[in-house]
Amino acid sequence: MASLSLRLVCSNQEKGAARIVATTSNAVDIPGEIFLLRVGSFGESDTYDRVATPHDIQSFPSIKDESIAFYRVNTITLDLGEIETAAKARVDIQSSVQRLLNEYSTAQESFVGVFDVDLVSEDNT
Repeated sequence: MASLSLRLVCSNQEKGAARIVATTSNAVDIPGEIFLLRVGSFGESDTYDRVATPHDIQSFPSIKDESIAFYRVNTITLDLGEIETAAKARVDIQSSVQRLLNEYSTAQESFVGVFDVDLVSEDNT
């Protein structure tokens, strides 16, 4: 069963803005780098895209590679324009991480693999 610790540090910023710093630690049976960043182009900063899916974890590295559109990290900082939006984002991050843990555990424990199944017709009498 996959597990990790998620720390969400939420703070007020100037002019009604808000900041969320989300960090994962103590990952067990799942990589801790679960936040997907999009690599910026032409000198732009890399931007947070989403909480990874099981496919993202399999497909994207945890080290930035300029030739790949995304990479995974264990800490993100989100600056949001208003507290209400930030409060919703905090809940969304937490639920997305929980969803990932559930999906990743299911995939690793009972879905991913090779299944050889011998089948016989059922008696329909």
